[in-house]
Amino acid sequence: MAPTIYADTLFLFNFLLDSAVLIITQKLLKREINILKTAVGAGLGGIYAVFMFFPKTSFLYSVLSK
Repeated sequence: MAPTIYADTLFLFNFLLDSAVLIITQKLLKREINILKTAVGAGLGGIYAVFMFFPKTSFLYSVLSK
């Protein structure tokens, strides 16, 4: 039986972890925490993780695109 991956759960989990990493980094660097920029950055990270499961987007994982 193949494992099932739900895109919404994957996105939410990645969004939350990316948000935590960005906020912790901002605190360590003693920078002002901008919630909008943090949410946009975490959202892009979540979308990037979801696209991993689409077969026609393999170009996103090349060295040049990263």
